[in-house]
Amino acid sequence: MLTTSEPIITMSEIEQAADRLAGVARRTSLEYSAPLSERYGAKIYLKREDLQLGGSYKIRGAYNLMAGLSAAEQQLGVVAASSGNHGLAVALAAARLQIHATIYLPFATPLAKATQLRRLGGGWVTVRLAGRDLDASLIAARHAAVISGATLVHPFDDARIIAGQGTIAPEILAQLPAAPQLVVAPIGGGGLIGGLGAYFQAAAPGLRLIGVRPAAGDTIASSVVIKTRGRLTSQLAALIHQELTVSDTHIRRAQAELEHHHGIAAEPAGALATAALFQLAESAAGQTIVVIISGRG
Repeated sequence: MLTTSEPIITMSEIEQAADRLAGVARRTSLEYSAPLSERYGAKIYLKREDLQLGGSYKIRGAYNLMAGLSAAEQQLGVVAASSGNHGLAVALAAARLQIHATIYLPFATPLAKATQLRRLGGGWVTVRLAGRDLDASLIAARHAAVISGATLVHPFDDARIIAGQGTIAPEILAQLPAAPQLVVAPIGGGGLIGGLGAYFQAAAPGLRLIGVRPAAGDTIASSVVIKTRGRLTSQLAALIHQELTVSDTHIRRAQAELEHHHGIAAEPAGALATAALFQLAESAAGQTIVVIISGRG
């Protein structure tokens, strides 16, 4: 794993986030997959973030940021932009912490999604439509934060978000008798894999971190396609050993395998890491591999 002179996110920050998340975020299971292990000739474990509160790992970052705000900052509320799981996480955190949250969604967001956010927010969430895509919604959210004094809960490019999402890493190390040789995770904005890389660099430097993106072009895993990369996450990308891309065909096949063998209804983005296993089969034979199932359908 590559190193940086000064850690962008420290092991201590991630451990503090884990303490803050105790009793809120679930310590999701790490399940051995006999069928996948047999198929690929490795010891493959599935980190079940699809079972997380809100259906994805996103609550880890959103709650860590929002719970760490001062009383004055909480009084001013938060703003966020989302086209999926990040909005759900912000809504859940807002309701639990009783912080007013305004969530900006792209114009094309289904009505059911907006309704779900309001329901989960329990009266603490306001939903606004702005922009053709997530980047445009994020611009609107930034503007609202400047005008109102509210805190922007960025979907990935914030140290508090990254530290919260990185709490998956110490859980993995605690759930196995020894550190795995490989951890495979999806890359969207880079907050999740950046947090994993930051922790593993300090706690398990021999571990190799593999990031997975959907292939270029239109994809069923559109929720992880980010046009504008973040400043922090771009720097943390140096901690990724290898990046792989997978086609929609392999994503669908991975979804079907997870459903058939494990009863896991993973969303396309949630199956990205599993979809890359065929590319690692030869080089990782006999090794222990942890695959992040990042969200449910």
